[in-house]
Amino acid sequence: MALGEIEGSLKKSSGIENAPSNRGSEISDSFRTDETDTSNIKRGADSGCGSGCREKREGPGQPGQPLKLDRNDNHGKVGGYGNTVRIVTQKVHSSLDLDDVMDSAVDVMSKHIEGAQNVSIYMVEGDRAVLKSYRGYPDDLMKKLAAIPYPKGFTWKTILESKPTYCPDVDCDTIIGHMGRELGTKSYVSMPIRFSGRATGCININSVRKDAFDQEELDLLEIVALSIEAAINNARRAEALKKSREALRENNVKLRRKNRFEKVINAVTRSVHQSLEVSEVFENAVEAIYSEVGEAQRVMIYMIENTDAKEQNPHAVLRAQRGHPDSFIDRVKRIPYPVGATWKTIIDGKPRFVSDGDMDPHLGKAGREYGARSYISMPIKLEDDTVGCIHIHSFRKHAFNKDHMKLLDSVVRQLETAINNARKTEALRKSEEALRKTRDELEGRVRERTSELQKSNTLLIKEILERRYVENELKLSLAEKDVLLKEIHHRVKNNLQIISSLLNLQSRKLKDEKALASFVECNNRIRSIATLHEQLYRSKDLSRIDFRAHMRNMTNHLLRSYGMGSDHIRVVIDSEQIYLDINTSIPLGLVVNELVSNAIKHGFDGRMNGEIKIEFRKTHDKYTLSVSNDGIKLPEDFDISSSTTLGLELVSSLSKQLKGAITMSSGDVTEFRLEFKA
Repeated sequence: MALGEIEGSLKKSSGIENAPSNRGSEISDSFRTDETDTSNIKRGADSGCGSGCREKREGPGQPGQPLKLDRNDNHGKVGGYGNTVRIVTQKVHSSLDLDDVMDSAVDVMSKHIEGAQNVSIYMVEGDRAVLKSYRGYPDDLMKKLAAIPYPKGFTWKTILESKPTYCPDVDCDTIIGHMGRELGTKSYVSMPIRFSGRATGCININSVRKDAFDQEELDLLEIVALSIEAAINNARRAEALKKSREALRENNVKLRRKNRFEKVINAVTRSVHQSLEVSEVFENAVEAIYSEVGEAQRVMIYMIENTDAKEQNPHAVLRAQRGHPDSFIDRVKRIPYPVGATWKTIIDGKPRFVSDGDMDPHLGKAGREYGARSYISMPIKLEDDTVGCIHIHSFRKHAFNKDHMKLLDSVVRQLETAINNARKTEALRKSEEALRKTRDELEGRVRERTSELQKSNTLLIKEILERRYVENELKLSLAEKDVLLKEIHHRVKNNLQIISSLLNLQSRKLKDEKALASFVECNNRIRSIATLHEQLYRSKDLSRIDFRAHMRNMTNHLLRSYGMGSDHIRVVIDSEQIYLDINTSIPLGLVVNELVSNAIKHGFDGRMNGEIKIEFRKTHDKYTLSVSNDGIKLPEDFDISSSTTLGLELVSSLSKQLKGAITMSSGDVTEFRLEFKA
């Protein structure tokens, strides 16, 4: 597009060609006030000037009034304004370079706007307003004003409000910074530069005299600002378009290179999966790189090889290559340790990227003579051992980049896979041979062992039959013993029941209350033991007793024997299902019997009801039995170990038999606690 066309389109887009734009109307309105309200000084309000300063201002230039100029008297001045607008417009639209546009703008404005001693353009970058171009400022001061932090000064005020700021008298201003005052600024104008509907910078014009700009000049500045804004935005768009085109070209180059590289990787990958011959994979790899990567004029693959088992220093042997003359191959087909760039890569075990072969001390004489000016060398590893390397050479310097490094790295991964596959194949072949040999040996051993097993099997069958006979005999014997044990427990229970009945008959003839009570207590103890034997012969397991069920049966019998119903004394049993052997169950059952009997007889004297609570727990390797009642409290100095009553003496004795300890506490309830090992 020609310069004139650009200028015309910018004038039309900015509204300069015919009249001030809508945005220009807004800007002009910000400098004007209502003629009927002379007290409202808009310029002072926009810039933060105080009312005290406004009252001192007089005359036709008073900012509270629209400036009234005689167009006839000022015809020359108006013509000068138009000339200034034309010059600024032509100058800023003469380039699409953003820096040139801004520099041209401040240069033309500083030369053609009367009273503009200092002109600057700031653009927002992050949280700072950065100085892009200026005229008329001392260099030492501009170093301090190079970046204005958010939200200081009238520069940020204009950007944040996105509208012009005009201060005719900085003595009344609270926005301008101290460096602006040090500069000698007496009045200033700040115009926003918008992009995509929001302010992204501003144009600042400072003057060393007060009231430097009248209404016509403010209108001029508004038009000039619009033109500069349009030029800056066009330059931005042109710069963005340029960058976009460059990025597109770069992406196309990368895409073409990526497609070529993918062909290389696909070719090597297919070779790895189609062949178990490492030499074939090597040849396919160098061919793919040589044919698809134009920068690689020479390609080589070296692998470490020992010529003699006794030789300590190995050789790097050329296994595949492209692009080398025969005379070169004869010189480099076997490279002794540790000569040249090949061994440098193998020894270090790291990729090497050399953009200038003249600066590389490891490049060999043959490589230099045959034109290697830049190269990439990538180690080939198996597990943690470097077993070889791959080179690509170019006849020019700086021929390769990071993408070539990535390509070679991918190729190396495939080569490592191929070598691993070959090794596994060889190992599998040897394993199959060893397996066949082992199988033949095993078949002979199996035949021998089969004969031996047949003999052993005959003996084993005989032994099994004998064992089955013995097992059947043992089962019969155990069944007989179970029946015998049940019969014994049954007879013991019956004998104890007879004794209990005899005691009951004898107790009927007793008149002495104490003797009768002793008979009842004795009978209850016998009944406790009888209940255990009854529970045993009724159970499938003759070695264990469900103690929770035993306590329930025993307490029910005790309540009946003392003539107590559940509406008088309530017995609460809180216990999980715990199984005990008979040696533990009998003494523990007698302890419960004595403690519950004692509570029934003595704990509720004079009361119609009460509660007895039995708790039985097993924790780890310890049993805990607690019998408590809410009846009459025992004396505080009561000691169960020194008690003379038969029942408590029996409890103390049985506790020792269980290898436990019994304690008593009397608070809200009277509690006896027995603890013994499981």
